[in-house]
Amino acid sequence: MRSVAVSLEGRTVHEDLVTLARSVVDPLAEAASNFATAADLPDSSVVVRVTDNFASEVEARCREESPPYTTERPGGGVAAITLRCQPGIGSPSVLINAAVFTPDDSWTVVHLPTVLAHEVSHCLIELCRRQDAETPTRFEPPKDLLETVDHCALTVCDEYLADELAKVLLPPTDVTVTVDGNEVVATDRVMLAVDSLGQMRDALDEHVYPALLDRVRKYRMSGAGFDDMVDSLTAAIPAALVLSAHYRAAISEFPPTEEAELVAQHPATRLYLQPFWDRVGPVPDRRLDGPLWSRFPQSDREAIDTATEATLDFWAALGLTLEDQGGGRVYVHVNEPDDC
Repeated sequence: MRSVAVSLEGRTVHEDLVTLARSVVDPLAEAASNFATAADLPDSSVVVRVTDNFASEVEARCREESPPYTTERPGGGVAAITLRCQPGIGSPSVLINAAVFTPDDSWTVVHLPTVLAHEVSHCLIELCRRQDAETPTRFEPPKDLLETVDHCALTVCDEYLADELAKVLLPPTDVTVTVDGNEVVATDRVMLAVDSLGQMRDALDEHVYPALLDRVRKYRMSGAGFDDMVDSLTAAIPAALVLSAHYRAAISEFPPTEEAELVAQHPATRLYLQPFWDRVGPVPDRRLDGPLWSRFPQSDREAIDTATEATLDFWAALGLTLEDQGGGRVYVHVNEPDDC
């Protein structure tokens, strides 16, 4: 039997959050150990820390990332992050942002265990990936724009896969919520799907369409601010795709709804996001086929390559074609973006 030890530290005044997290850690560690045994992974450990100083701790560890790491996201702030092992420290760290959670709130009871399972899933994915020396890891900083696109593809696949693996590690639970003054029992996954639907709908309007298209057209009209345009898209495109990955995983178990159809018919979905997932299709899911991740290195590279091509199509839909000129130089052709 392989062991995945999950320990918990609290650096927060919100002791209720630490207590709730502690109730999740033991069953999560047992499920992760069962996964590690089935996947033939080595023994490992994860340190989880609930902190009131999330932004400063993360930024201190991520200063050298490109593009620079930010704790803001479309749809809200970052709830948690998995940090790579530091030199001399063998365990990855999961930081939980205490500011995102409200103690004694029914949403926190749903959200915090899901976030913990998602981050531990990232640790397991990375452990699988490090079994193969030729497979890239999401912690390796990109050196040029094309590597940034590749890194984006890896990140999107990982976020989707971590959501799906988290469902395996923690089974659904019933939660009592108040709706229009009445108590209703729902599963945590239903609540997560409803929340993800709202985040997706708002983010599409505010951050994706026509926001991305306008950035390209502004440059084409003025001929100025090329670096600003590329830098903004380098951050905005992964953010949109990651949000869509979470949304895709959250609603995957539920029948279509009127609200989901509105998301499906949104110009941002039709122009950029649905073409991405049409191309990527079930490729990330293949890494969940049994025996547990026995084909991981092969299917992982396949998933990343396919997602990279789909991400380049996203850039092309915005009128930007990336040409590798060697030596870390990438030429960006700017044309008229696609529109409805």
